[in-house]
Amino acid sequence: MSDPLSNPTINTTNVGGQTTTQNIIGGIGSGKSNSVGTPYTTPLQTSAHTAANSLSATNSPIPTHHMINSNSSNNLSGMATPGGPGLQQQQQQQQQSTISSNNLGLLGQQSQQQQQTILSPITTQPKSISASCFEFFYIEMIDCIMKSSSDKQHAHKKLDKLGFKVGHRLVERLSLDTALFPELLDSVKFICKVFWAMVFKKTIDGLKTNHKGVFVLTDSKFQWLQHLSFDSSASNKDCSEYVQFTAGLIKGAMSNFGFKCIVTFDIQQVSTCVFTIKIES
Repeated sequence: MSDPLSNPTINTTNVGGQTTTQNIIGGIGSGKSNSVGTPYTTPLQTSAHTAANSLSATNSPIPTHHMINSNSSNNLSGMATPGGPGLQQQQQQQQQSTISSNNLGLLGQQSQQQQQTILSPITTQPKSISASCFEFFYIEMIDCIMKSSSDKQHAHKKLDKLGFKVGHRLVERLSLDTALFPELLDSVKFICKVFWAMVFKKTIDGLKTNHKGVFVLTDSKFQWLQHLSFDSSASNKDCSEYVQFTAGLIKGAMSNFGFKCIVTFDIQQVSTCVFTIKIES
């Protein structure tokens, strides 16, 4: 039996028209070539790697009329790709046009609102103040006038003049949309209902007349006397200074209607006042 190391077996393979010689030692291929020159790999391995690396427009199986220029393909890919620059520019332009149209719409609405505001009639809401705040102010006003006057009679004259001015102006505003009163009784009813409700938030509780120019107005709960405190041990409980201003209000309102009158009052209970109007001829 011969030694395989001393007698190596030489196999010759013809592949693709080329001859390859290999030494087989002990049944195992050494992988080395006995040919002179650089090592040579099999044509099957070479064809696999070369085909992948040498694919170009010249040897491609795709026809040339189906091929697209690289620059044009990049532009098309940028337009067709959702994240491409061409589509982003289109979206930005659409957004800008939408925003500009929305801004124009808002400007149009604002201009229309401004025109409506200018053309609409001016409506004034009735102004009002807190009743408790006015009562505190009224008490301080009476106290200031009483301290600045020489005597009580002089203070009553000041309060009467002040009430006359306020009543004259107030009834002018309340009767702007009212026709002239043909009768004296209609003027007194206007004071008992509209004028009194404006000042005291209630109407007069009773109205009496002798149809000879004398009218008696009764307010059983006079507002400006309800919250006054009295000293039970004091002998003088006169609070006429808190009612004199109201007498001036009635006198000024009747003067605006064209009737000169004298207004007196009587405090019957803690908060009940009776006003008497006498029309002068």
